[in-house]
Amino acid sequence: MLSLKVNADGPFRSGPDATGQRASDPEISVGGYFLRIGPRQIPLSSGETLVGRGEECDVVINGALVSRRHARILFDDGEPSVEDLGSMNGTFVNGARLQGRVPICPGDRMFVGSFEIQFLWIGSEPPESGVKADDVCDRATPPSGVSVATSLPTSRESDHWGAVTERGRVADLFDLETIESAGRLAERMFALGRPLAGRDILFGPLNQVLAATRAGQAVDSEILDAAGHHAMKLAHEACDANWMNLAVEIHVLADHPMRAETLERVIELRSKAPVGDDTLIAQLHRQMQKETATMPLGERLLLSDLAALIPPTDDDDK
Repeated sequence: MLSLKVNADGPFRSGPDATGQRASDPEISVGGYFLRIGPRQIPLSSGETLVGRGEECDVVINGALVSRRHARILFDDGEPSVEDLGSMNGTFVNGARLQGRVPICPGDRMFVGSFEIQFLWIGSEPPESGVKADDVCDRATPPSGVSVATSLPTSRESDHWGAVTERGRVADLFDLETIESAGRLAERMFALGRPLAGRDILFGPLNQVLAATRAGQAVDSEILDAAGHHAMKLAHEACDANWMNLAVEIHVLADHPMRAETLERVIELRSKAPVGDDTLIAQLHRQMQKETATMPLGERLLLSDLAALIPPTDDDDK
């Protein structure tokens, strides 16, 4: 099969595989079905097309959010479907996260990591179908193929996110590129009006950072800043204060001051309703207050605004 490799510089084609065959050969191709990634395209063959980071894949994508064997596209009696292969960060079709295998049709858009893959058809009409060449399938991804994260993990549940994988160190699971890639993909989902899909994308990376700080592991300051930023963006988009708590908690546990932009989001959301954990927010305020001598005026004013949103305690009255 003719494989496609994708990296930070964009997609590029490689030569034929060990069999010497190419996917465009009539005996192994499947009509006019093909994948498009950016400006490049690759015809699909019968059987399966494996997508992932591993060199053995037919479509190799070098991305921080991509698993070695991420997903595959199959044809059963000419009917196309896509299946997630238990990837860490999931496979999305038309904004919905897949669980297992679901049918796809021309026009569907898949996200693997932060890369968009279009499933398309060239020809008069697909086999046994009334869909014309440029038509886009208007059906939604089947509900049975959607998996939605429903809550943040407790301390015990978060052990999963801190587990050592085949890559070795826990830190490898949430490097800065992974957090930022997840954030960019989530932003696309927010722009499409799909905050729950954005939540599903950020769920794993953000909770990996939370698990690490709860375990007392040292986390790079840039990762903390990025995680706090994306968690607060998600708190606003999903109207869920749990993500505010996550943003505040990772900064408190790491004893790391929150960036002004992220703190502004905390204050903005907090001023609309008494959301978020009062104790955590008070802890963040106390920690950052220790640094006021070296803070610019703007950040000191933000701390004053935050203090006004923290309810008094019995100790404050003494």
